[in-house]
Amino acid sequence: MPTDQSPNSATPTPETAKKSPKGGTWNIPADELEEVPTRTSPWQWAVIIVAAVILIAIGLTFRGAEERENKAALQNLGAPFTAIVQEQAAALGLTAPKMDLQIATKTADVNLDFPGAIGADKARDFAVAVCAGLARTYVNKGYMPRDLAVHVMTTLADGARAVYGKAVFNGNLDQLLWEPAQ
Repeated sequence: MPTDQSPNSATPTPETAKKSPKGGTWNIPADELEEVPTRTSPWQWAVIIVAAVILIAIGLTFRGAEERENKAALQNLGAPFTAIVQEQAAALGLTAPKMDLQIATKTADVNLDFPGAIGADKARDFAVAVCAGLARTYVNKGYMPRDLAVHVMTTLADGARAVYGKAVFNGNLDQLLWEPAQ
């Protein structure tokens, strides 16, 4: 009577391996397996191409978006901010300073350079009022400011520069900070 097992092991012999089901699968020795070429179907290629086109479109849409938003913020906030500086200077009896505005959608770093000495108290009052006005302008224009700083300095007659300090907005108009220069 023929056996399905080789005499030295409990595995099927090559002659009987293809005929014997084992656990619902056919037990075929690895050296007898054929290589089956795999192909990507046309539908799979279509999905890959559509996904790639969508990703490229998203990338092109957002490329430069932050820069465009920052330019828009400068346009929307530059003129109102200039008016705020001029109004505050007039209210304190000061000559309007030279301005260097670095305005973006959520941040602003403003340098105000007065043509002569103004005193530490006026510098503080001016910077805090201007910083508060800038924060209100941001909110009124639909921006949510995160980090606003207004630096106040003066250029003296001999060309030396004296820095008074900066006013900082930290998210609360009632708690604007004045940081005097060291």
